[in-house]
Amino acid sequence: MTGDEPSRRRFLRYGGITTAVALAGCLWGDSDDESPNGEQNGDENGNENDQNGENEVPNYSEAFDLAGDGAVQFREWLVPNNPVGSQDGVVTVFGYQDFEAEDAQALDSMDTYRAELARTYGIDAADIAGELIVGDPNSARNRRIHLGQFDPETVVETFEEAGTAEQVDEYREYTVIEGAQDEGAVGPDAILVLPNYAAYIDAKHADGERLIDTDQAAGHVLNVLPRGFQTTLSRHENLDDLLINGATYHEVDENNDPARTTRAFVFRDEASATVERAREIIEIGTSGYEEIIAEEQHGRMVMTEFVQDWGDGESSG
Repeated sequence: MTGDEPSRRRFLRYGGITTAVALAGCLWGDSDDESPNGEQNGDENGNENDQNGENEVPNYSEAFDLAGDGAVQFREWLVPNNPVGSQDGVVTVFGYQDFEAEDAQALDSMDTYRAELARTYGIDAADIAGELIVGDPNSARNRRIHLGQFDPETVVETFEEAGTAEQVDEYREYTVIEGAQDEGAVGPDAILVLPNYAAYIDAKHADGERLIDTDQAAGHVLNVLPRGFQTTLSRHENLDDLLINGATYHEVDENNDPARTTRAFVFRDEASATVERAREIIEIGTSGYEEIIAEEQHGRMVMTEFVQDWGDGESSG
């Protein structure tokens, strides 16, 4: 199976901006926090109850004009408790590179990387729609799931002919292969380059835990982020008022840095959810905003679309 260094470098190039821009999100809420009436404000995954007198907006995707369906391709694959990693107090939950997004056409490096993957798998580049980057609970390595439309027999034959992996088992309709990077699985809709493939396959088929079902705040973000060449989801250890936030990167500048970004924030409560507070959080890190294009607040969520400013910034964390 393919080495993970090219993907890791690409993720650090753009996903690393997750940390640089401080895509802020609080780690799981403190279960000891209580509302004035002595009841907990919500569970550790940001699942609010109604004890504090606030009702969740029924459908954030309908409430926000900025909302899109950028996560529809991959959100059902995500499992809880398997983040990519942490740096400067920012926990990156996942990164997704969308090879078919209109914004990706400006990035020659994405086309090159997609073509390299296709040669490795013995398939057409157009077969690979995107790359989901997740963690590995048993190591510090990043792992990948390539999504698209595949002929599993072709992929497995390519590995076996190259002597890099071989078929050892089957799981559901997926072929399990083993090589230098432990086990993985190949199916008609995904090539899973990770040993805990079963958890992700079960999540996709609604037979296992899904992040969007177990973490309400994460589900809210993934239901509103628009499409772009990369999407990320993060939590921040140092911001008590923010549960989680995500970002979609749309355009790049002459230095291949993101130039236009949409971010979605889920705050702990509606009183904390203001566009002013979202602007303050955007300014944390090595970049801020040069221009606010649009911003909205509904319930305990804020969405902001802005042009990034890559001047001097504060250190995140």
